[in-house]
Amino acid sequence: AHIDTIIRAAIHDLKNPLSVIIGCADMLISDRENLSNETTARITDEILGSGQKLNGMLDEITTFIEQ
Repeated sequence: AHIDTIIRAAIHDLKNPLSVIIGCADMLISDRENLSNETTARITDEILGSGQKLNGMLDEITTFIEQ
């Protein structure tokens, strides 16, 4: 049961940055003609940061599993 709790917590933590990535990408796609370059850059930075966060979490999970 302990591993189930860890897996559920990891899934929960991974969903937040993934939701940000999906939401930002949707915004870029659906409203691209109305977004300023500054807003587009900010959204792109948010996508990149969330992707890097996800990548780091997956690296931590991989390290944990390999121990």
